[in-house]
Amino acid sequence: MITGIRLDPRTKLITAAIFSTLAIVHSDLRILAIILLISFITAISTNKEISYLLSRLKGLLILVAGIAVIQSLFTNSGIPLLKIGEIVILTDFGASRGIEFLLRMGIIASSSLILVSSSSREMIQGMIKLRIPYEIAFMVSVGVRFFPVFREEFIDMTNAIQLRGLDFKKIGIGKKLRAYTYLLMPITVNSLIKAKELSVAMEARSFRAYPTRTSWVVLRFGIIDYIVLSMALVFVMLIALLG
Repeated sequence: MITGIRLDPRTKLITAAIFSTLAIVHSDLRILAIILLISFITAISTNKEISYLLSRLKGLLILVAGIAVIQSLFTNSGIPLLKIGEIVILTDFGASRGIEFLLRMGIIASSSLILVSSSSREMIQGMIKLRIPYEIAFMVSVGVRFFPVFREEFIDMTNAIQLRGLDFKKIGIGKKLRAYTYLLMPITVNSLIKAKELSVAMEARSFRAYPTRTSWVVLRFGIIDYIVLSMALVFVMLIALLG
């Protein structure tokens, strides 16, 4: 677990929800840039090894940047900025839409970095303290844990195909996409098998046998939590005034 400033999981959930909601509500580039800056500062303060986490998100950030460029190129409304003959390639409106998408995804990524500084057990307990049903909190935790499983299954399947003589670096994009489609079925089947095994283990341990549950983890707000939540409230008010 990578931690910086010790915050209550409820504080992290609330701040992450605030940043994500503001990113969806607002479309002004200046406001989105301010939200991204504050959310990234918050992520840095709660994570000591922010560079390590950013390196893990490097592939996703490249994908998001590529989508932003494509979105800007295929939006023809506005004043043309780049033309080839009579064909409009890039407009000011398209560029602003691409930057807007990039800023929003950056805010969401920063919000996720705030959440990963706590363990799954702490996040579940935080959601329960926020009056979220335990079943939903548990499903969220299980869903997050399944992403690494998908990744490992995909890597294993890719390595198995390469060991059989298929070099992904030397084949065309069409054959590469077709090869990836062949991987979807076994990966999905293996994931369903793992999900079934998890459900059997949960039933064996009497999941939902009692209407209430006790937990060893006890959460308490500290002074820093009240300060952060107060600052978050002030920040929302300032953004509302700017908007």
